[in-house]
Amino acid sequence: MKQFNVLLLVLLPLLASAQIGGSDGLSNLESISSGSSMFRSFDNRFKGIEGYPTIFENYVPGKIILTRGKAVVHPLVNYDIYSNELLVKRNDQEVIVTRNMVKSFVLLQEADSLFFVKVRLPQGEVFCEELVAGKIKLYKFNVKTVRQASNTGAYSAGKTYSQFEEAVKYYWQAEGKDIAEIKNKKSLIGDLKTIYGIDPATFIKDNDINLKDAADVRKLFEYIDSKI
Repeated sequence: MKQFNVLLLVLLPLLASAQIGGSDGLSNLESISSGSSMFRSFDNRFKGIEGYPTIFENYVPGKIILTRGKAVVHPLVNYDIYSNELLVKRNDQEVIVTRNMVKSFVLLQEADSLFFVKVRLPQGEVFCEELVAGKIKLYKFNVKTVRQASNTGAYSAGKTYSQFEEAVKYYWQAEGKDIAEIKNKKSLIGDLKTIYGIDPATFIKDNDINLKDAADVRKLFEYIDSKI
């Protein structure tokens, strides 16, 4: 992710002049929203639910790359995982960015930056974090659901409130092939051997690769990409 950390250092000084608060930026913002129906005030949709529907609890600086090639830099951006919506915040309002006009976006942080691209999965078109973007691609797909309160019944866990629960799935794609979910080591090793003639079993064992850990999965696919 070094390239995105460099991007962060370059873009943050530009926020004062390029953010959507200016007249040009506001025009860009309105051009990627579908009119007034795309604006909404903070509401009580999730009142009483523990947690938050977005990838970050707080908004962060971001850069939105549009399908027509233009880019919009804004100081307050977030991704609503629960609703699969890209959001920006302006004047204490959430603005839902029209999904079909967005090619990708970057959420900028000092420690790390997350690069999201639009991907078509079996469940539809969603935004996934792109972890590896070489000859082989690796995607991280975050999902949030609401677990309802379960304070009744003989086997109740005693939860008196609903809460957001997050799950993560990883998908990969060989060039010219359909996207595939990473389900287990055995099937992944078999697929990599079939497509590339590469057996990563030794690398997985020597590096104690955990397919549920983002850093480990990225390390594995960066290794595969270097061997292709």
